[in-house]
Amino acid sequence: MVFNGTRNLSPCPIYNENHRIDKKLIDFSATGKFRVEYLEKIISKKVVNSHEVARFDDKAKRIITKLFEVYYKNPKLLPDGTLIRIYKEIKKVSDNVIDFRNGDPKLISREMDSICFAELFDKQGNENKELSEFLVKRKILVRNITDYLAGMTDNFATNEYNRLFESK
Repeated sequence: MVFNGTRNLSPCPIYNENHRIDKKLIDFSATGKFRVEYLEKIISKKVVNSHEVARFDDKAKRIITKLFEVYYKNPKLLPDGTLIRIYKEIKKVSDNVIDFRNGDPKLISREMDSICFAELFDKQGNENKELSEFLVKRKILVRNITDYLAGMTDNFATNEYNRLFESK
């Protein structure tokens, strides 16, 4: 790699008018590429396809799925920061917005039911125009839940799952 890099860097202009270089400057030699590809195949066969990794991946998938379901069914379980973001995003597209943390409990419950569970489409798949506002709100809710989940570390997701589902 050192030899290849030196060889590729030597003719490279320091300045070019577009301020970009269109070729690889540092790369493996043919032998190096072969070795890397060989190691990647071994890793794929022995590690990625291993029993332990498959079990871990399956458990992670179940944890994320269950967390999504519980947050969707009861958005009040989301942290304040996420609820504030949902409120602000809904406020950008609708004058009909309710603060999920500080609003009237009956209004919050009704709004959440409409956002999460209202039939927004008829049997033919056509959007119910009267409820189209809730479709937009539902998309905002789902996006914020997925963003929140995407930001979780494995340990945080596992701990959150345990807090929500494990009986103590």
